[in-house]
Amino acid sequence: MLTAQTTTFTAQQKLSNIAGQRMVSSVGLVKELGGSWDAAQMDTETGAVQAPVAVSAPNHA
Repeated sequence: MLTAQTTTFTAQQKLSNIAGQRMVSSVGLVKELGGSWDAAQMDTETGAVQAPVAVSAPNHA
C-alpha cells in the first residue's frame, strides 16, 4: 500500500513540474515574440493554478 502511495505521489509531483515548465516556456515564447499576456485570462486557462506576476524584462532590441 505504501509503495503505491509513494508512486502516485511521485507521479503527481512530476505532473506538477511539467505543468509549471510548460507555463514558464509559454510565457518565455510570448515575451520573445514581443507579445504580452493578460494574467486574468491565464487563470481561466490554467484552472486552479495562480497566474505568475508579470515582471518587466530588459529590452533585447
